[in-house]
Amino acid sequence: MKNLGCRVPAQLYSRVKRREWGPVIQHFAAITVLFSACLVAGTGAIASEPDSEILGANGMYFDKEDRLYVASANSASVFVIDPDSGEVLKNYGSEQGIHSPDDVVVDSDGTIYVTNYFEGNVVSVSTDGVARDLGNVGQGVNPITLDDDGTVWVGRGFPGDGLYAIDPVLAAPPRLVADSLNWINAMDIGPDGMLYGPVSTKEVVKVDLRTGKVETVADGFKTNLHAVKFDNLWQMHVVEGRPGRVLRVDLANKSMEVIATYPPGLDNLAFDSNNRLFISSYLDGSVHQVVPGGSLRQLLAPSDRAPWAHRLTLLRVLVVPVLLPILMIICFVIVWRLRRRRAR
Repeated sequence: MKNLGCRVPAQLYSRVKRREWGPVIQHFAAITVLFSACLVAGTGAIASEPDSEILGANGMYFDKEDRLYVASANSASVFVIDPDSGEVLKNYGSEQGIHSPDDVVVDSDGTIYVTNYFEGNVVSVSTDGVARDLGNVGQGVNPITLDDDGTVWVGRGFPGDGLYAIDPVLAAPPRLVADSLNWINAMDIGPDGMLYGPVSTKEVVKVDLRTGKVETVADGFKTNLHAVKFDNLWQMHVVEGRPGRVLRVDLANKSMEVIATYPPGLDNLAFDSNNRLFISSYLDGSVHQVVPGGSLRQLLAPSDRAPWAHRLTLLRVLVVPVLLPILMIICFVIVWRLRRRRAR
Protein backbone atom coordinates (compact mmCIF):
# COMPACT_ATOMS: atom_id res chain seq x y z
CA MET A 1 0.00 0.00 0.00
CA LYS A 2 2.91 2.35 0.70
CA ASN A 3 3.72 2.66 -3.03
CA LEU A 4 0.09 3.00 -4.16
CA GLY A 5 0.40 6.76 -4.56
CA CYS A 6 3.27 6.23 -7.01
CA ARG A 7 1.92 3.17 -8.84
CA VAL A 8 -1.45 4.65 -9.80
CA PRO A 9 -0.05 7.73 -11.63
CA ALA A 10 2.59 5.51 -13.28
CA GLN A 11 -0.03 3.07 -14.54
CA LEU A 12 -2.17 5.93 -15.84
CA TYR A 13 0.82 7.47 -17.62
CA SER A 14 1.82 4.19 -19.29
CA ARG A 15 -1.75 3.56 -20.45
CA VAL A 16 -2.05 7.08 -21.83
CA LYS A 17 1.21 6.50 -23.80
CA ARG A 18 -0.24 3.26 -25.19
CA ARG A 19 -3.57 5.04 -25.84
CA GLU A 20 -5.51 2.58 -23.75
CA TRP A 21 -8.28 5.11 -23.17
CA GLY A 22 -10.84 2.69 -21.75
CA PRO A 23 -8.84 1.82 -18.60
CA VAL A 24 -7.79 5.47 -18.27
CA ILE A 25 -11.39 6.67 -18.19
CA GLN A 26 -12.32 3.91 -15.75
CA HIS A 27 -9.49 5.00 -13.46
CA PHE A 28 -10.68 8.60 -13.55
CA ALA A 29 -14.26 7.48 -12.87
CA ALA A 30 -13.08 5.53 -9.82
CA ILE A 31 -11.05 8.50 -8.61
CA THR A 32 -14.08 10.77 -9.08
CA VAL A 33 -16.31 8.47 -7.04
CA LEU A 34 -13.67 8.16 -4.31
CA PHE A 35 -13.14 11.92 -4.17
CA SER A 36 -16.89 12.57 -3.98
CA ALA A 37 -17.33 9.99 -1.23
CA CYS A 38 -14.52 11.57 0.79
CA LEU A 39 -15.98 15.04 0.28
CA VAL A 40 -19.45 13.97 1.36
CA ALA A 41 -18.01 12.18 4.37
CA GLY A 42 -15.93 15.21 5.29
CA THR A 43 -18.76 17.70 4.99
CA GLY A 44 -21.07 15.23 6.63
CA ALA A 45 -18.82 15.41 9.66
CA ILE A 46 -19.70 19.07 9.89
CA ALA A 47 -23.41 18.32 9.79
CA SER A 48 -23.64 15.06 11.70
CA GLU A 49 -23.03 15.82 15.36
CA PRO A 50 -24.24 18.84 17.36
CA ASP A 51 -21.69 21.63 17.53
CA SER A 52 -21.46 24.04 20.45
CA GLU A 53 -20.71 26.85 18.01
CA ILE A 54 -23.19 28.13 15.45
CA LEU A 55 -21.44 27.62 12.11
CA GLY A 56 -24.14 29.39 10.13
CA ALA A 57 -27.52 30.61 11.39
CA ASN A 58 -30.45 29.60 9.18
CA GLY A 59 -34.15 29.49 10.07
CA MET A 60 -35.41 31.09 13.29
CA TYR A 61 -38.64 31.02 15.30
CA PHE A 62 -39.92 32.25 18.67
CA ASP A 63 -41.98 29.97 20.90
CA LYS A 64 -44.80 31.24 23.13
CA GLU A 65 -42.30 31.91 25.92
CA ASP A 66 -40.23 34.12 23.61
CA ARG A 67 -37.29 31.75 23.41
CA LEU A 68 -35.51 31.99 20.08
CA TYR A 69 -34.93 28.76 18.13
CA VAL A 70 -32.07 28.92 15.61
CA ALA A 71 -31.54 26.15 13.06
CA SER A 72 -27.99 25.58 11.83
CA ALA A 73 -27.44 23.05 9.06
CA ASN A 74 -23.66 23.39 9.31
CA SER A 75 -23.75 22.71 13.06
CA ALA A 76 -26.29 19.87 12.78
CA SER A 77 -28.23 21.48 15.60
CA VAL A 78 -31.18 23.60 16.60
CA PHE A 79 -30.17 26.02 19.33
CA VAL A 80 -32.59 27.54 21.85
CA ILE A 81 -31.38 31.04 22.70
CA ASP A 82 -32.27 33.63 25.32
CA PRO A 83 -33.01 36.66 23.10
CA ASP A 84 -31.84 39.11 25.75
CA SER A 85 -28.57 37.56 26.92
CA GLY A 86 -27.65 35.32 23.97
CA GLU A 87 -27.24 32.34 26.32
CA VAL A 88 -27.76 28.93 24.71
CA LEU A 89 -30.50 27.30 26.77
CA LYS A 90 -30.80 24.01 24.93
CA ASN A 91 -29.50 22.13 21.95
CA TYR A 92 -31.34 19.64 19.71
CA GLY A 93 -29.27 17.39 17.48
CA SER A 94 -28.65 13.87 16.22
CA GLU A 95 -30.29 12.24 19.24
CA GLN A 96 -33.57 13.73 18.05
CA GLY A 97 -32.96 12.85 14.39
CA ILE A 98 -31.80 16.36 13.53
CA HIS A 99 -28.80 16.26 11.17
CA SER A 100 -28.95 19.17 8.70
CA PRO A 101 -31.64 21.55 10.00
CA ASP A 102 -32.37 24.39 7.62
CA ASP A 103 -35.55 25.76 9.19
CA VAL A 104 -37.57 25.37 12.38
CA VAL A 105 -41.03 26.21 13.69
CA VAL A 106 -42.68 25.68 17.08
CA ASP A 107 -46.39 25.07 17.73
CA SER A 108 -48.43 26.35 20.68
CA ASP A 109 -47.80 23.13 22.63
CA GLY A 110 -44.03 23.54 22.37
CA THR A 111 -43.46 20.81 19.76
CA ILE A 112 -40.73 21.78 17.34
CA TYR A 113 -40.71 20.88 13.64
CA VAL A 114 -37.46 20.81 11.68
CA THR A 115 -36.48 20.25 8.06
CA ASN A 116 -33.34 18.17 7.38
CA TYR A 117 -31.98 19.60 4.13
CA PHE A 118 -29.68 16.75 3.08
CA GLU A 119 -31.75 13.86 4.41
CA GLY A 120 -34.97 15.29 2.91
CA ASN A 121 -37.18 14.49 5.89
CA VAL A 122 -39.16 16.49 8.44
CA VAL A 123 -38.78 15.75 12.16
CA SER A 124 -40.91 16.75 15.14
CA VAL A 125 -39.71 16.80 18.75
CA SER A 126 -42.26 16.99 21.56
CA THR A 127 -41.72 18.82 24.83
CA ASP A 128 -40.78 15.53 26.53
CA GLY A 129 -38.10 14.89 23.92
CA VAL A 130 -39.88 12.29 21.80
CA ALA A 131 -38.80 12.61 18.15
CA ARG A 132 -40.87 11.49 15.17
CA ASP A 133 -40.09 11.29 11.47
CA LEU A 134 -43.02 12.93 9.65
CA GLY A 135 -42.01 11.86 6.17
CA ASN A 136 -39.49 12.46 3.42
CA VAL A 137 -40.11 14.79 0.47
CA GLY A 138 -36.59 14.61 -0.96
CA GLN A 139 -33.23 16.30 -0.59
CA GLY A 140 -33.50 20.07 -0.54
CA VAL A 141 -36.41 20.34 1.91
CA ASN A 142 -35.94 23.78 3.38
CA PRO A 143 -38.63 26.24 4.58
CA ILE A 144 -41.29 25.24 7.09
CA THR A 145 -44.33 26.91 8.62
CA LEU A 146 -47.60 26.03 10.37
CA ASP A 147 -51.16 27.09 9.61
CA ASP A 148 -53.95 27.62 12.16
CA ASP A 149 -55.15 24.03 11.71
CA GLY A 150 -51.76 22.63 12.71
CA THR A 151 -50.83 21.45 9.23
CA VAL A 152 -47.08 21.56 8.60
CA TRP A 153 -46.12 23.17 5.30
CA VAL A 154 -42.65 22.60 3.85
CA GLY A 155 -40.99 23.76 0.66
CA ARG A 156 -38.33 22.00 -1.33
CA GLY A 157 -35.44 23.86 -2.91
CA PHE A 158 -32.48 22.76 -4.97
CA PRO A 159 -32.15 20.02 -6.19
CA GLY A 160 -35.94 19.59 -6.03
CA ASP A 161 -38.95 21.90 -6.05
CA GLY A 162 -42.46 22.07 -4.64
CA LEU A 163 -44.69 22.82 -1.66
CA TYR A 164 -45.94 19.98 0.54
CA ALA A 165 -48.54 19.58 3.28
CA ILE A 166 -47.58 17.26 6.15
CA ASP A 167 -50.01 15.90 8.71
CA PRO A 168 -48.34 16.20 12.15
CA VAL A 169 -50.23 13.12 13.43
CA LEU A 170 -49.22 11.08 10.36
CA ALA A 171 -52.79 10.33 9.32
CA ALA A 172 -51.67 10.75 5.69
CA PRO A 173 -48.36 10.83 3.78
CA PRO A 174 -46.85 14.17 2.64
CA ARG A 175 -49.02 15.72 -0.07
CA LEU A 176 -47.70 17.79 -2.97
CA VAL A 177 -49.75 20.98 -3.23
CA ALA A 178 -47.79 23.01 -5.78
CA ASP A 179 -44.81 22.21 -7.98
CA SER A 180 -42.52 24.31 -10.17
CA LEU A 181 -42.38 27.13 -7.63
CA ASN A 182 -38.78 28.01 -8.51
CA TRP A 183 -37.34 26.95 -5.16
CA ILE A 184 -39.45 28.64 -2.52
CA ASN A 185 -37.55 29.72 0.57
CA ALA A 186 -38.45 30.78 4.13
CA MET A 187 -42.20 31.42 4.10
CA ASP A 188 -45.11 32.49 6.27
CA ILE A 189 -48.91 32.38 6.44
CA GLY A 190 -50.44 35.78 5.76
CA PRO A 191 -53.52 37.48 7.26
CA ASP A 192 -55.66 36.06 4.43
CA GLY A 193 -54.66 32.47 5.18
CA MET A 194 -52.51 32.30 2.05
CA LEU A 195 -48.87 31.24 2.10
CA TYR A 196 -46.28 33.85 1.10
CA GLY A 197 -42.70 33.08 0.20
CA PRO A 198 -39.72 34.19 -1.90
CA VAL A 199 -38.66 32.28 -5.01
CA SER A 200 -35.47 32.19 -7.05
CA THR A 201 -36.85 34.58 -9.69
CA LYS A 202 -36.46 37.47 -7.18
CA GLU A 203 -40.19 37.59 -6.56
CA VAL A 204 -42.57 37.01 -3.66
CA VAL A 205 -45.40 34.62 -4.47
CA LYS A 206 -48.71 33.86 -2.80
CA VAL A 207 -49.98 30.27 -2.76
CA ASP A 208 -53.61 29.28 -2.22
CA LEU A 209 -53.23 26.29 0.10
CA ARG A 210 -56.54 24.80 -1.03
CA THR A 211 -55.98 24.87 -4.77
CA GLY A 212 -52.20 25.27 -5.12
CA LYS A 213 -52.66 28.37 -7.31
CA VAL A 214 -49.55 30.54 -7.36
CA GLU A 215 -49.59 34.31 -7.86
CA THR A 216 -46.75 36.85 -7.84
CA VAL A 217 -47.44 39.64 -5.33
CA ALA A 218 -44.13 41.54 -5.23
CA ASP A 219 -41.14 41.88 -7.54
CA GLY A 220 -38.46 44.38 -8.51
CA PHE A 221 -35.99 43.27 -5.85
CA LYS A 222 -32.25 43.75 -6.35
CA THR A 223 -31.02 40.26 -5.61
CA ASN A 224 -32.03 36.77 -4.50
CA LEU A 225 -34.58 36.64 -1.70
CA HIS A 226 -34.15 34.34 1.30
CA ALA A 227 -37.16 34.90 3.55
CA VAL A 228 -40.63 36.39 3.89
CA LYS A 229 -42.22 36.89 7.33
CA PHE A 230 -45.09 38.92 8.76
CA ASP A 231 -44.75 40.88 11.99
CA ASN A 232 -47.42 41.14 14.68
CA LEU A 233 -49.12 43.93 12.73
CA TRP A 234 -49.28 41.77 9.58
CA GLN A 235 -46.65 43.87 7.83
CA MET A 236 -44.63 41.80 5.38
CA HIS A 237 -40.85 41.76 5.65
CA VAL A 238 -38.47 40.40 3.02
CA VAL A 239 -34.79 39.42 3.32
CA GLU A 240 -32.38 40.01 0.44
CA GLY A 241 -29.25 37.88 0.86
CA ARG A 242 -26.85 40.03 -1.12
CA PRO A 243 -26.18 42.86 -0.39
CA GLY A 244 -28.02 41.93 2.81
CA ARG A 245 -31.13 43.99 3.39
CA VAL A 246 -34.39 43.67 5.31
CA LEU A 247 -37.27 45.40 3.56
CA ARG A 248 -40.78 46.19 4.75
CA VAL A 249 -43.14 45.71 1.81
CA ASP A 250 -46.57 47.27 1.49
CA LEU A 251 -48.56 44.93 -0.74
CA ALA A 252 -51.30 47.49 -1.30
CA ASN A 253 -49.16 50.13 -3.01
CA LYS A 254 -46.08 47.93 -3.76
CA SER A 255 -43.77 50.25 -1.85
CA MET A 256 -40.58 49.02 -0.15
CA GLU A 257 -38.72 50.45 2.81
CA VAL A 258 -35.23 49.33 3.85
CA ILE A 259 -35.26 48.91 7.63
CA ALA A 260 -31.89 47.20 8.16
CA THR A 261 -28.72 46.27 6.30
CA TYR A 262 -26.01 43.69 6.95
CA PRO A 263 -23.09 42.25 4.98
CA PRO A 264 -23.93 39.50 2.47
CA GLY A 265 -25.24 36.32 4.05
CA LEU A 266 -28.57 37.31 5.59
CA ASP A 267 -30.73 34.19 5.79
CA ASN A 268 -33.87 34.56 7.90
CA LEU A 269 -35.80 36.68 10.38
CA ALA A 270 -38.21 36.25 13.27
CA PHE A 271 -40.42 38.46 15.46
CA ASP A 272 -41.01 37.93 19.17
CA SER A 273 -44.28 38.68 20.99
CA ASN A 274 -43.20 42.32 21.44
CA ASN A 275 -42.61 42.64 17.69
CA ARG A 276 -38.84 42.79 18.13
CA LEU A 277 -37.11 41.76 14.92
CA PHE A 278 -34.12 39.39 14.82
CA ILE A 279 -32.07 38.42 11.77
CA SER A 280 -29.67 35.53 11.07
CA SER A 281 -26.63 35.08 8.83
CA TYR A 282 -25.86 31.76 7.18
CA LEU A 283 -22.42 33.03 6.20
CA ASP A 284 -20.98 34.09 9.56
CA GLY A 285 -23.37 32.43 12.04
CA SER A 286 -24.39 35.64 13.77
CA VAL A 287 -27.79 36.70 15.09
CA HIS A 288 -28.73 40.35 15.59
CA GLN A 289 -31.72 42.29 16.84
CA VAL A 290 -32.83 45.11 14.56
CA VAL A 291 -33.30 48.11 16.80
CA PRO A 292 -35.82 50.80 15.73
CA GLY A 293 -33.94 53.19 13.49
CA GLY A 294 -32.03 50.43 11.72
CA SER A 295 -29.11 49.83 14.07
CA LEU A 296 -28.21 46.31 15.17
CA ARG A 297 -27.73 44.74 18.60
CA GLN A 298 -25.49 41.69 18.46
CA LEU A 299 -27.00 38.64 20.11
CA LEU A 300 -24.64 35.96 18.79
CA ALA A 301 -21.23 36.96 17.49
CA PRO A 302 -19.93 35.85 14.08
CA SER A 303 -17.94 32.62 14.01
CA ASP A 304 -14.52 32.46 12.35
CA ARG A 305 -15.28 28.86 11.33
CA ALA A 306 -18.66 29.61 9.76
CA PRO A 307 -17.48 30.72 6.28
CA TRP A 308 -15.40 27.55 5.84
CA ALA A 309 -18.24 25.37 7.03
CA HIS A 310 -20.53 27.07 4.53
CA ARG A 311 -18.12 26.45 1.65
CA LEU A 312 -17.84 22.76 2.49
CA THR A 313 -21.59 22.41 2.79
CA LEU A 314 -22.02 24.16 -0.56
CA LEU A 315 -19.64 21.66 -2.14
CA ARG A 316 -21.67 18.84 -0.64
CA VAL A 317 -24.84 20.33 -2.14
CA LEU A 318 -23.28 20.49 -5.60
CA VAL A 319 -21.17 17.33 -5.81
CA VAL A 320 -23.74 14.60 -5.19
CA PRO A 321 -26.76 15.83 -7.18
CA VAL A 322 -24.90 17.73 -9.92
CA LEU A 323 -21.19 17.18 -10.48
CA LEU A 324 -20.95 13.47 -9.75
CA PRO A 325 -23.77 12.43 -12.14
CA ILE A 326 -22.37 14.68 -14.87
CA LEU A 327 -18.87 13.24 -14.51
CA MET A 328 -20.19 9.69 -14.49
CA ILE A 329 -22.28 10.30 -17.62
CA ILE A 330 -19.26 11.78 -19.41
CA CYS A 331 -17.12 8.81 -18.45
CA PHE A 332 -19.82 6.37 -19.55
CA VAL A 333 -20.24 8.07 -22.94
CA ILE A 334 -16.50 8.12 -23.60
CA VAL A 335 -16.07 4.45 -22.70
CA TRP A 336 -19.10 3.49 -24.83
CA ARG A 337 -17.74 5.37 -27.85
CA LEU A 338 -14.29 3.82 -27.46
CA ARG A 339 -15.78 0.34 -27.32
CA ARG A 340 -17.84 1.04 -30.44
CA ARG A 341 -14.67 2.04 -32.29
CA ARG A 342 -12.91 -1.14 -31.21
CA ALA A 343 -15.89 -3.24 -32.32
CA ARG A 344 -15.57 -1.83 -35.82
